[in-house]
Amino acid sequence: MITYKGVNYDSKASMVRAMFLAGDMDNSPEQKKRVAAMLGMTVQTVHATLVKMNGKPAITVPAPKAPVISAPKMFVDSYVDVKRLIEDKYNECYKIAKTKGYDIPKIDIDWSLKGTVAGMFCVKFARKYFRVNLELAKQNMEDYLKQTIPHEFSHYIVRAKESKNIYHRPAPHGWEWKNIMVSVFGLAPKRCHSYDVSTVRQGRRNRFEYKCSCNTFVIGAIRHRNLQINPTKYRCRICKGHLTFVKKV
Repeated sequence: MITYKGVNYDSKASMVRAMFLAGDMDNSPEQKKRVAAMLGMTVQTVHATLVKMNGKPAITVPAPKAPVISAPKMFVDSYVDVKRLIEDKYNECYKIAKTKGYDIPKIDIDWSLKGTVAGMFCVKFARKYFRVNLELAKQNMEDYLKQTIPHEFSHYIVRAKESKNIYHRPAPHGWEWKNIMVSVFGLAPKRCHSYDVSTVRQGRRNRFEYKCSCNTFVIGAIRHRNLQINPTKYRCRICKGHLTFVKKV
């Protein structure tokens, strides 16, 4: 049992992960050497521990204390007020990120997101922007401001931080994103929201039926479009025959 900042850890690897998520170390060689010397580990072991963090949800971290990210405990009736509160929260996130050393430019907010997705950080060519689901934000105003906006803003920080490294593409909710959520915003790194989506419109996915000489397939819109452009793009794995369009289902 190892104690660090009043919290007990069952292994040195758990302590390394906790130090990283708490912002007490980064991924630089100097920090790895420092931690390795402090814990009596090799630099290779510290590096391997950080690599294994990607995609590991079970990380022993003391419950973080949220910084000043306030959320009004009230129902907001006007979409104009919803937009104003969201813009204010994004501006607050820019200020918090700057105090943590991430001075990144402001980007646009797109209000057209529909369906069951609460928010998104998008990159389209050279343009970066946030997308907001106004209906879900209006129905879940308090949690949207407290959790969803920092969630999407953390994606922006990771993208800005790793954009110069062409040999590394961070996982969407990997250890880089988790580290930002904890060290910058002091929030638990939750991947998905738990909002009630029964009242929002959910887009119907188009499905298409195809057949070969031995079987029938139902495929999605992307493969259907590819087959319309190139009918020989896909083959049946059993009979090796080409697929023929039957109908939309």
